[in-house]
Amino acid sequence: MSELAEIFGPGGRLERTVEGFRHRAQQAEFAQAVLETIEEGGVLIAEAGTGTGKTFAYLVPALLAGGRVIVSTGTKTLQDQLYHRDLPRVREALGASVDVALLKGRATFGYRDFKPLDPSLPGYRGATAMVDLSYVLLSITKFGVTATRDVQYSYDINQPYYVLSGATASIAQQVFGPIDVVVRGGLQQLQYRDRIGAAVAIADRVDHVESVGGGIGYHLGQATRIGFNVDQNRRISGVDARRFKGLTYGFSVTYGS
Repeated sequence: MSELAEIFGPGGRLERTVEGFRHRAQQAEFAQAVLETIEEGGVLIAEAGTGTGKTFAYLVPALLAGGRVIVSTGTKTLQDQLYHRDLPRVREALGASVDVALLKGRATFGYRDFKPLDPSLPGYRGATAMVDLSYVLLSITKFGVTATRDVQYSYDINQPYYVLSGATASIAQQVFGPIDVVVRGGLQQLQYRDRIGAAVAIADRVDHVESVGGGIGYHLGQATRIGFNVDQNRRISGVDARRFKGLTYGFSVTYGS
């Protein structure tokens, strides 16, 4: 009996360890094709209907073959299913001691041609960006990076908008059970645009905002986190009234992160 047959077959390791698992001939055939492609090289395009058990069919041979494997999904929902549910079950059934990591996020890059209707306002032409990435290592450590660049409106009639460029990095570490701690830091640059002919304190002012902080969180399942956060923010500006330094703190609820 081949190793795959012993795993997927009736009374096999998956049936003994995974509740509700049952032998499917198509699933075993799918897994055999994936394993042969990994071992021999080449390209495999495979399709199977709902209920075939496709995730187990490619996770099992991927773990058996060893080496580094990247699994890319079409949705974050499937990605979370693989990482939080299917992969732990397969690892337990195979007794496989392997390191796994989860990388997900989104990034958008573009070009903005901002033309205000008011002729006294200058326009903006330039790149825009939005990045939100996270990397989970060994299910207990999460690294996060966010970055943005775009036009933002201000409350100053003579400097009515600015170009915001900024980035924030964070590390979350699971301490025990559902409890984690987070540390983070960020920098922002605010490039103001002056109304034509307006009297301003500093022409085309550029402010900077620095932030550092942390928090503690409690996870309700895989998708919901309740946290308490403390951050210190400092704004550096050539205008005295725009400078500040102080603490912000409060509770937060996040879902689906």
